[in-house]
This record gives sequence, C-alpha cells and structure tokens, in this order.
Amino acid sequence: MVDENGQISRKIPLIAQLTEEFNEQLLNDKMDIIRPLQTTKTLDSLKDEIFEINGYKITLDEIRGQHIQKWSKILDPNKVIAVKEVNINMHPDILSMEPIKKQIEILKMLQSLPQVIKFYGTFTHNSKLHIVTEWAHNDNLRNYYTKNLHLGWDKKSEFSIDICRGLIYLHSMHILHHDIRSANILITLDRTAKIANFGISRGFSEATRNLDETIDTIRYMAPEKLKTKNYKYDNFCEIFSFGMLLWEIAEEKMPYEKENNLKKLYEIISVKKIREGFSSDVPSEWKTIFKETTRSNPRNRSKLSRIVEDLLKVYETFHPRLNLNDRDTSEYEGRLTLDPPPSDPELSLEDAIKEHHKENGDKTKSWKSFIKFANSGNPEAKYWAGLYLYHDICNKPIDETERCFRARRAAAFFKESADECDMPNTQSHVDKAQLHFAYCLWNGQGVDKNHTKAVEYFKKAAQNGNPYAMYNYGMILFKGVDVPADQAQGKMYLRLAAGRKVQKAIDLCNAESISY
Repeated sequence: MVDENGQISRKIPLIAQLTEEFNEQLLNDKMDIIRPLQTTKTLDSLKDEIFEINGYKITLDEIRGQHIQKWSKILDPNKVIAVKEVNINMHPDILSMEPIKKQIEILKMLQSLPQVIKFYGTFTHNSKLHIVTEWAHNDNLRNYYTKNLHLGWDKKSEFSIDICRGLIYLHSMHILHHDIRSANILITLDRTAKIANFGISRGFSEATRNLDETIDTIRYMAPEKLKTKNYKYDNFCEIFSFGMLLWEIAEEKMPYEKENNLKKLYEIISVKKIREGFSSDVPSEWKTIFKETTRSNPRNRSKLSRIVEDLLKVYETFHPRLNLNDRDTSEYEGRLTLDPPPSDPELSLEDAIKEHHKENGDKTKSWKSFIKFANSGNPEAKYWAGLYLYHDICNKPIDETERCFRARRAAAFFKESADECDMPNTQSHVDKAQLHFAYCLWNGQGVDKNHTKAVEYFKKAAQNGNPYAMYNYGMILFKGVDVPADQAQGKMYLRLAAGRKVQKAIDLCNAESISY
C-alpha cells in the first residue's frame, strides 16, 4: 500500500497478534513442552553453537547462586555474559542428559525472541558443560523490586507486558515454561523483563531441591495441578501462574508470603481457593486482570492476547508517552502525550492545521490542539491526532509497547473520523481518514488485519476523491488482489489517480499500456 507521500506503508508489529491462543486440539497431546529429542544424541549434539570463550574472563565481583558466573570480555569489560555450569559427570548416561539437551534445544529455538533471555551457545571445560546466555544486570524480578522499593505503575505494567508477550511467543511455538515466578524473570540493563530458567536446573538437581524451593513453586501453581498429581500441565496452568505473578508485581512481595507450611499452602490454594487481596492503591483494572487470570475453572481464565490488551490500558494510564516507528525524526522536538494540557490549547483547530502546514511550524503545539479537540469528539481533530500517531510526526519510539499503543490509538482515531463523517464532500479530511484506516486494516496496524474491510474503505476514500485511494483501489481491482478482478473499473481509478499525478499510478498505467 502507498501513502500520500508515495511511501510503502509501514507494518507495525503487534506482538499480541503473533498468534491466537492454543487451539482446542492443542490442549491434548500436542501441548507437550517440545517434541522429545532423539535419545541417540550424545553430548556432541550440544555443540551446534559452540561459544568462543577465549577472550573472556570470570568477573569475581558478581556470582549468582552456585552455578552462574559473570564473565566479561578482556578487551571490552562492558561486554558481559552469564555462564552456567552443568557437571557432566553427574549425568553419565544419555537418558540423564536428556532434560539438559531438551532445554538447550528450547533456548536455541528462542534465542531471537526479545522477551526471552538471549542464548549465545555452549562450551565444555573440565568435564563441565557451560551454557552461555545474556547477563541480566538488574538480577531477577524478585531481587529487583526488593532493592527498588515502591516501583511506579508505569514500570509495573511495563514488566508485566514484557512477560505476557514472552508467554505469547512461547505458546505460539507450543512451548510451556512450567515455572513462571519472579525468580525466573530477569531484568536486563535497559530494564526489560525477560523470561529465563527453562527448567535446566530441574533436569540435574531435582533430587536436591529443598523444601523452601518447593514452597516457592507452589505459591504460583494452579489449583487443578496442585489437586491432581497427574494433571497434565497446560496453558491454563501457565496463565494462573502469571496471574499470581501479577499480584506479586503489584504488592512487591511473594504470594502467601506469611505461609510456609506446605500442607496449609496446598489447602489455601486448591481446597479453600483463597486468593490474595490487594492494597488500596492498586488500580481496579489490575485487580480485574488478576481475578480473570486466577479463576478456579481453568477454561474461564482470560487468554493471553486479552490480558496484554488489558495491561496496555493500565500502561497507557500511567505512562502516556507515545511513539510509532524507528524513522529518524530528530528534526522534531518534544514528546507526545495523550493527556491534554491543563488549560485550553493556545491554537484553535483551524490554526493548529495552519501551523502544521508551515515549513517550520511547531508540530508539538499543533499536536496539543489536535489531541485536545479529538478527546472532545471533534471528527476532524481525530483525523489529525491519528495522523500524528500514525506517521510519528513528533518523536522517535521508546519501546515496542508504545509502538503498539500508538498503532491502536491511531487506528481508532481514523475509524471514528472516517465513520462519523461518511458523507461525500462534506468534510475535507474524511477521505484521508478513510484512506488511513484502510491502511491500518490492510496491514493489521492497530487492528486485526482485514483485507475485505480495507477494500471497502479504499473504495469510500476513492469515491470521496482521494487520489492515493484511487490508486490503491484501482490497483486492487485491476490485479484482483483479494477481490475478483475488475479491469475496467480498475483502469478507471488508475487513470483518475494518474491524472492527479500519483507517481505509482502513472508507472502502473505506463507498464500496462493504460492511457491516461
């Protein structure tokens, strides 16, 4: 799709749309953590991605647990890695190595996912296998909130969104973590929450796990799994664990912290089905998410795609800065905010539009006016607010969360503007709003991808005289893109667009020998 600047429309990645939740049939045998690895593999099979450790040294100032060390590059101490030791001699046969191999295979599969701790490779030394991953400068989530008391709701919601998106990634690949809790969420240097610890320790130290560790695990365990020993762990169990983690993030303490009796804890969670309460300052939306993720009936728990949407709403409330994509917009100053200024904007809507069109106009001042009037229900202001969000007019992006949020808000503004003024020649902006909402629908930007609906809005915009809509609609009809081909109608709209100097239309007309 081409916009009025002659540019190919961007596709803003919405991570919640990567996948639908597991289909019902996947809740059966196909829900296993991963396909079992062939037991004929030896330790050599772990060397597919050998990490070149030469040039690194152990950093003695920071060692986590008994087996995780921080290593830094000798020539560049700022480059650090986490190295975890596995004693191969403790696993003399193929079967005992199987869980370790399985977890390394999982890490390899997930190494490109942004919400999962990055896997770099393995190496062996002195009969020990070393697993190399990204170093989390801010330790795990539990230690992070313990050291940084009273986190803001912007950061709490941001961490929660990171984790939820990580789970969406995992589930889209038919992988279940099995142990979602704060100790297994690592916080990186840029304060991104990443899922880690995919059960490797379980593979080689299950027998030595102490009671405290068992109690810590149970605090997050779904009641159906607790109650029935042979209950097959599924994504509903994982959603429950995530819900308990949301409670912990809100309250900054472990669930059922005062209860350390294993039997009583089991009774509280699975028999009495008591859930922890919240402090008075916890947002009501957060409480609702917790309630919907920890329902006693697994099938009634919210889907992850719904949860991330609800968390985004909390995030928007406490962290309203906005951005769209990675284009360089250093020429613009200021940071957008969805909150209108405390007083009336200095510019009327008409003056804000004039300011926007000035070569050196104050785009931030225009934005404040657009969002003020858009929030008051003005259809034309909604178009302009959507345009600023869609085209990243005032600033560069901060993170994926804001990029996703902007796409959703822009699409909503375009739709409202297009639908409220769906009258030919009555509003100067309506064709542009229809065109931009068509882009959103076609590319799945901020809304579910829907080519059929997109074509409807391209047609409306074209009939309202928008030359770029004429080109897009004409091209779709002429080539039969997701619609029955209609070359006569397609040629008509392409000629109209070419006559309005749309270069892409001119090029297509020339290529197809269409006179204009």
